[in-house]
This record gives sequence, structure tokens and C-alpha cells, in this order.
Amino acid sequence: MCMSFLKAMVSGFSGLLISKYSTLVLGLFLTCLLAYHPVRAQSDAGTTLSGTVLNDLNGDPLSEVNVFIAHSMLGTTTDENGKFHLTKIPRGTYELVVSRLGFGVKKLAVRLVYDTEKSFDIRLTPIVLQ
Repeated sequence: MCMSFLKAMVSGFSGLLISKYSTLVLGLFLTCLLAYHPVRAQSDAGTTLSGTVLNDLNGDPLSEVNVFIAHSMLGTTTDENGKFHLTKIPRGTYELVVSRLGFGVKKLAVRLVYDTEKSFDIRLTPIVLQ
């Protein structure tokens, strides 16, 4: 619809004159162009990190495990089945930190390239607290 309107407007001019009409046509053309062009930066939904944290000795799921991205405010805890979900993470390279009292800390380098979901099975080793 925009293109047919623009053709009709432009065909009515015998030449390209700088006037209020040519400015109007240019403005309508740019509006139509932007309306049909997807805006990538605003539609970036981010990546989802999910997974399960298990006890390395017996394979049981671990609840209440802290899972977070180092040096950020992005984090969560695992549910009663050891599952976690971190959403809307921008693309980049991060350090995922997984910790729970009584277990060793696990750090994973994670590179997020596309708006997808990455899933991890993470095993924590019990430690003796003194």
C-alpha cells in the first residue's frame, strides 16, 4: 500500500523539486521503509540458561543452590528438583557460578551468541566444613 501511494505521489511531479510536497513524499517513504524493517536491537529477547544441579556422589538433585552470573545482578536458586532458569541474558561471555553450603563452588565459562536456550547438568562435590 505504501509503495503504490508513493508511486502515485511521485508520478504527479514533472521533476524533483525541493518543496513541501517532495519533503512529504520523502517523509512518507522513510516511514514506510522503517515500518517494514525489523528492529533487531529492540527485539533482542536474550538467552535463557537452565539446567539441573546434582550431588556428585549420589546423583540426587540439590535444592536451594545459588546459580548466578559473576559480577552481575542476574541469579536464581534451584527448586526442589535441582532445576534452575535464568532468563533475558544479553549476548556475551560470562562466568556462571554455582554454590551451596556444604559443597564446592563450581564456575563455568559460558558464551552466549544467539537468542536461544542453553542447558547444563552441573554436579557439585560435597565438602567437609570445619
